[in-house]
Amino acid sequence: MLQIDYHTILLWATSILILSFDLIIYIGSNNKSSRLFCFFSMIVALWSLSYGFFISITSSEIPLILIKINHCLGIIATIGFIFFSHSYPHDTKIPSRLLFRSTLFGSIYCIIILFSDLIISGMFNIAVPDRWGWIPGIFYPSYVIIFSGSWIYILTRIGISKKYAKSKYDYLNSKFMFWGLLLGIIPPLFLNIILPAFKTYGVSWTGPIASAIWVFVIGYSIMRYRQMNVKVVITEMLAVAMTIIYFINIFVKAEVG
Repeated sequence: MLQIDYHTILLWATSILILSFDLIIYIGSNNKSSRLFCFFSMIVALWSLSYGFFISITSSEIPLILIKINHCLGIIATIGFIFFSHSYPHDTKIPSRLLFRSTLFGSIYCIIILFSDLIISGMFNIAVPDRWGWIPGIFYPSYVIIFSGSWIYILTRIGISKKYAKSKYDYLNSKFMFWGLLLGIIPPLFLNIILPAFKTYGVSWTGPIASAIWVFVIGYSIMRYRQMNVKVVITEMLAVAMTIIYFINIFVKAEVG
């Protein structure tokens, strides 16, 4: 059974915001790096969507599956942005060894998350809005290390890309990409991964919402400096805004009858 409140709506609205942003990038650019960015930021949108279901479901069995899927999506998105960091900004070919090893490792690690209690070992009830807390498994610290270490690697590569900028715009775009990803990863890293390792819950629902700041930072660089060579069309932006407002309005009307 679902109990939908404004926390759930905000999480789902965040998912729609990210998916709409991906649509703009997909329509506006056909670069390899922009395609990688679209695909793996869609995983981030699914993460926010699944978290909305996680805090809304009242039965005790499904949330355990959802939080495991949630952590798998985090690994998949992280590996994807490792690929992106190797391709950005000049559509550089990703080393085949990196593709194979990262994909193999991610697959094995996700299987461990889904089908064992080593990363997440159980669930328990907490006060709303989170509704559920999870018990870290014996190897949960490995998740914290892998996730944070991978993002340090990603941000380092994006930061270094400024040195290879071919123009002022390339330099500024790399700068905006770095700060967008940095500001976007801090909330989920702290609220959804580090705090639960210390059995602190209650605010993890804000992680996906707060992380959406990267949409606005990178969106600004798209409009101002044509980030990833994206051609922004005003009508597309209006369509995105109207879609989000309409989505929220459905639930607002339902709430007041």
